[in-house]
Amino acid sequence: MRPGLKASFAQLHRSAGSVFGVVLFIILFSGTWSLGGDSLRLWWQHLPAGEPLPLSVLTEQGMAQLSGENGVHIVLPSDRYPVISVCRHPGDCPVLLSAVTGQPVSAAAPTDIPVTLHKNLFLGFPGRMLVSLTGVVLTVLLITGLVIHHRKIRLLLRLRWRQGIRRFAFDLHNLTGLWCYPWLVLFALTGALSGLGAFGTMMLADRVSPLAPQQIMQQLMGSFREPDTAGEPVFSSVTELLAQLPARYPGFIPQMVSLQNPGRDDRVVTVSGVREGQPGSAYFEQLRWQGTPLRLTGIRDSAEQGIWTRAFIAVQPLHYGQYTWLAGAAPWLSALHFLAGFAACLLTLSGLSLRALNAPDSLSSRLTIGLCGGPVLACTVLLLSAWFSPLSAPAVFPAVWLITVFFTLLYPSLSRALLLICLFCAAGFVFAALVHLFSCAGAQWYTDAALLLTAAGCLLCAVVLWRKNRCRSELCMN
Repeated sequence: MRPGLKASFAQLHRSAGSVFGVVLFIILFSGTWSLGGDSLRLWWQHLPAGEPLPLSVLTEQGMAQLSGENGVHIVLPSDRYPVISVCRHPGDCPVLLSAVTGQPVSAAAPTDIPVTLHKNLFLGFPGRMLVSLTGVVLTVLLITGLVIHHRKIRLLLRLRWRQGIRRFAFDLHNLTGLWCYPWLVLFALTGALSGLGAFGTMMLADRVSPLAPQQIMQQLMGSFREPDTAGEPVFSSVTELLAQLPARYPGFIPQMVSLQNPGRDDRVVTVSGVREGQPGSAYFEQLRWQGTPLRLTGIRDSAEQGIWTRAFIAVQPLHYGQYTWLAGAAPWLSALHFLAGFAACLLTLSGLSLRALNAPDSLSSRLTIGLCGGPVLACTVLLLSAWFSPLSAPAVFPAVWLITVFFTLLYPSLSRALLLICLFCAAGFVFAALVHLFSCAGAQWYTDAALLLTAAGCLLCAVVLWRKNRCRSELCMN
């Protein structure tokens, strides 16, 4: 590649990182937090661990909660989220029950605040579009970064953490970018398509079917095909159906049960889920039974869709690390997905640190550290609110973020301010994880492990900053 062209790519990489780096870090950090959003909600409520109740018992208990409704939607529990949700319609779930105890569970927790931040920046649908545009920015950074370093792969494998903070940040930036490149591409493309695809679908619906825009979504979902009913059993109840479903359809993993017209002869039961080997969601994989007794009358299978529709369907599960469709590999891939998200945060933060260290006393550098350290510190406070209830107020999150920004602006030494932020975050994450781990007898242990990993990252940054400050003090003494 010509030197002039390579220099142009390097300048584009630096400019895009300088302009959009802070927003990109906020989106990546809140997105990594969102990967465990459901688990963190249960973690915050200190729900006990244990074997889940039989699915038939949970289903009957769930249907009894909204027995007077014309339709009931029940989201079934999973290993990742052992809660049964009882809904009037998808998205309106007034009743949540623990799959272990059968007791009510709160539908919200303070830990949901960063999840909303990642979804739409608290701005609704326009915010969702802005979040999707950061996927485009990340794509530009990934392409330019690859062009800049494509002949220096061997140099990207080192991590010089004892040779100064600049070399450490530079090597950490290169190392995380190299090892997590495929996942970063996945985050960028699916993140961009998640919001922009929804916007395109909405615009298409307004043009094609302005009087009934929901028909476009129905067309994307596909129609039910009539099954071959020869040899198909009939069921007297929903619980009997669910009990025999795994043996009858071994590749189908149920996630939601919808019951229309309960108690009538024309009742309709729709079981939604995913199929092994097919990335998708519960809206595109469905089995439908009707009548009394229940007879199979329809099958919806995304494998029968076109290639572009299937790609559209796969965006959401791939972006959110929902690998249920890969059966036994799902826990490992979900963990790897989280680690890649964690590495993406380090990648962005190390790149911003390189810029901030060039002018540590400038206003932009102090704002960068404050705006990036603020959400991390605020999330630490959210975790501590599980034991200190006054910290759970909704206003605490933005207040801590704002205080962090002012702290970095006013503290005399920026590196020491960042050192204090890292130490507080590390101590907070360790305290929250260990206290929860021992008080709840190992319930949500994987969430505690993720918190300890985050604490280790904060502690590593603190050690590097401490070495930098010590070296500067020794030079001053000499």
